[in-house]
Amino acid sequence: MESGIRRGIILSLCAAALAFTCGYGGDEIAAAEKRKTVYVITVSEMIDLGLAPFVERAVEEANARSAEIIIIEIDTYGGLMDSMLVIAEAIDLAKCPTVAYCKHKALSAGALIAISCDKIYIRSGSTIGAATPVLMTGQGMEKAAEKIVSVGRASFRTWAQKKKHPVNLAEAMVDEDIEVREVEIDGRKLYLTPAEIEAEEGKRQGLEAKVKVIKTVCERGKLLTLTSREAVEYGFAEAEATTREDVLEKLGLSGAKVVELEVNWSEQLVRFLTHPGVAGILLVVGLIGIFVELKVPGFGVPGILAIVCFALFFWSRHLVHLANYPEMILFAIGLILIGIELFVIPGFGVVGILGLMCVLMSLLFSFLPGIRIPVNPWEWKRAEEGAVTIAIALLSFIVVAVILVKFLPKTPFLNKLILAASEKSSDGFRVGAGKEKAANPGDTGVAVSTLRPAGRARIGDKTVDVVAQGNFIEKGEKIQVIEVSGNRVVVKRA
Repeated sequence: MESGIRRGIILSLCAAALAFTCGYGGDEIAAAEKRKTVYVITVSEMIDLGLAPFVERAVEEANARSAEIIIIEIDTYGGLMDSMLVIAEAIDLAKCPTVAYCKHKALSAGALIAISCDKIYIRSGSTIGAATPVLMTGQGMEKAAEKIVSVGRASFRTWAQKKKHPVNLAEAMVDEDIEVREVEIDGRKLYLTPAEIEAEEGKRQGLEAKVKVIKTVCERGKLLTLTSREAVEYGFAEAEATTREDVLEKLGLSGAKVVELEVNWSEQLVRFLTHPGVAGILLVVGLIGIFVELKVPGFGVPGILAIVCFALFFWSRHLVHLANYPEMILFAIGLILIGIELFVIPGFGVVGILGLMCVLMSLLFSFLPGIRIPVNPWEWKRAEEGAVTIAIALLSFIVVAVILVKFLPKTPFLNKLILAASEKSSDGFRVGAGKEKAANPGDTGVAVSTLRPAGRARIGDKTVDVVAQGNFIEKGEKIQVIEVSGNRVVVKRA
């Protein structure tokens, strides 16, 4: 009886322990499942062509995982205008709220990325602004033309209006001609231009509520750059935040699961390959590979190297939405036409020229988003940079090719295009490589066509292209060779 009681007590205790354990574990699992997920996208260093695809991928991943919020951590001096606009559009595609956290500096293009977010938090001691477009010239950095500045100004105004940030302050970061003053109207602080203040005063004539000008935030002739304290004071940022955890706490997401997204190795590689200098090197090495492959019989390392270089060139530009299949197809057509000219059709004529044009056009269009004429200022700038890169690559290739000609073996394909032996006046004129001299000074013959002054003459048993000195020589007249210079034979009437 006692053993039965003990058995019952033990079973009861085990059941209670099991129930407690299952309940506790279930609560933990449920709590883990209910944890909100925050995605963090880092935008740092140079905003270049390769950064835009990374931000697009990161936003798509956050959307797919139903992120509660996306934080864009910004620490950059800026970068390319078109990449900046693509990143802003990508952030706007987020299905959840977006928050910019300016860690140290959000300048130039970084400022627009911050403005394209729903809320802005800024670290104490950080700065945001100074976003006027500039161009690199031989004299250094210079302010871009008004046409480009107007595009930047409109972009800042559009995103500030959409995300409800102070519009005039955003525009003053781009255009130094915009003056902004802090005013008080009906107890509300606003940031208006002098023209807007004058218009408001005109509306309020005869009313007790007047426009009270507090101070000038940005003087005319100066770009606006805000410190962290100013950004909060003027309503540009929500608050100062020391760390990311501080941002999460202010957003009420202290216990959220944080997923950090960074540029992966392939995106880092693309950023490296799309650099203008690296792109130029790929072109030079690819062209040299093709040249050496044509000079050396068979197919080997140079041909493989050429394929790899051009594949990397177009692949990297395809990933940043520049070179697509039409450019690649145009490049392949150009190579085919050049191959036909070299291997099938003797000489170098229309087919070869068309092939060369196709290759050059495909390379140039790979610096633009599509096969089209540039439609905006930065596309024209990119086309200019592409043309310079291609020109430098071609000149470098020509120099290297001339050097290689002296060391590489002869091949029948390139003998049509390259003079393999030098001609000296003492050697006389050569009708073809490997044949005996056709004419020497002092030889005589008969004109087989009228020399006006160029024509043909029979010298010995060979017909030679000649040039008459002085008067024209009629067909059938006797001639005498007076000078031989390379392939130029000068004759006179005998």
